[in-house]
Amino acid sequence: MKQILADITPMGSNNLFVTHYWPDKQTDPPLHYHEDYMLCLTLHVRGQRIMDDAVEDFTEKDLVLINPGTPHRFKRDAAYADAKCETATVMFSREMPDW
Repeated sequence: MKQILADITPMGSNNLFVTHYWPDKQTDPPLHYHEDYMLCLTLHVRGQRIMDDAVEDFTEKDLVLINPGTPHRFKRDAAYADAKCETATVMFSREMPDW
């Protein structure tokens, strides 16, 4: 059985969303989940995306919305092991701020 890591999202109670950008992501994160929604854009790399119990291929321009609590992982193909890829994420709180 693989361990699933919880990812602590640095979202304050007054944040509507948090963005992250990795201009040259060379590592494939382990299987993990977030407590918030995540919109993830991956560029210039191909591989497999694992979301819960679904395994799908992703291409050089991949955009996916991941629900809170959904275990997920992106694994690049061996041909892209040294590729300079980009990943951008926007994380939305599952609870809207009360402004």
